[in-house]
Amino acid sequence: MAKAYYAKGISLYELGQYQEAIKNFDIAIKYQPDFAEAYVNKGMALKALAQHQKAIEIFDTAIRYEPDLAEAYYSKGLSLYELGQHQEAIKHYDIAIQYNQ
Repeated sequence: MAKAYYAKGISLYELGQYQEAIKNFDIAIKYQPDFAEAYVNKGMALKALAQHQKAIEIFDTAIRYEPDLAEAYYSKGLSLYELGQHQEAIKHYDIAIQYNQ
């Protein structure tokens, strides 16, 4: 069931329906609490809504469940950049590059 809600969330995200996407990612997470990709995409939806601090917290949760998930570090870097934390963003981009090799 988690995968179905996750897939629906992805589709809603692609349609720009970020709040609805977040709701579906939350349901996916309810079914599978360690679903790191669902956390990353929830964070991206929050980022799209300019809720960068909340997004960073969600990316941190994804990293806690899957410490080598490059996309989580990259996405966190994007939000850090938006908050003007450029050095910290670079650090997270570097970690993403390391895990993506």
